[in-house]
Amino acid sequence: MKKNIFFVCVFLCACLLAGCAEKEPVSAPDSGSGSAAPLNLTRNEPPAPEDVPPAENDEGTEGGEQSESETHADKIPMLMLGGELYCDTGETSDEPRCGMMDGQISSSVESWERPSENGQSNFGSGYGWQSGPGSTVEVNIDGVWRVFQQRDTLRVRYIDTWYDAEDVSDETLRWLLWFNSLDEGAQLCVSYTPTDLYELRGYPNAGDMAAEDAQ
Repeated sequence: MKKNIFFVCVFLCACLLAGCAEKEPVSAPDSGSGSAAPLNLTRNEPPAPEDVPPAENDEGTEGGEQSESETHADKIPMLMLGGELYCDTGETSDEPRCGMMDGQISSSVESWERPSENGQSNFGSGYGWQSGPGSTVEVNIDGVWRVFQQRDTLRVRYIDTWYDAEDVSDETLRWLLWFNSLDEGAQLCVSYTPTDLYELRGYPNAGDMAAEDAQ
């Protein structure tokens, strides 16, 4: 009886050992610096608001037209006094003066418009002005006295030549104001020439050049 019990115990131990041998060993946890971020396979993040392109507006402005500020070029700063237009010369004055103003700009139009009323400008209102020498007035803009000259007596310089302001557009006058503020080296880098100046300097236009090439 005791022998039978002994053989049964041996048989059971052998079965247990065989079962353990078939199982794969469990690896020890990695001793690295930290655990990996959990994967998320079921959720797609929506794009951040700044990454979403704005919806196109097919209607645009009223009537599908661009605003006036987008379709008009700014004119040279001007004001009207005594029925005459005065244009910014790009020059300033530091002459001693009294504190009494001869007048004040009382109204303003858009920067792409011409003033049409006395005391009106296209660069703002509230600025005081004083009469200057000759056909000039000097306007106090943010503490700087800017010199304006009557348009029909104004002459403007382009490179090495002077032109009457009446021969060019208000937009070209503004461009010249910018161009003449550059040093000579910077001017040489400017490849654009306004059409009216281009013609005044006698440069051939594209049509003339094409005609010459055809001959």
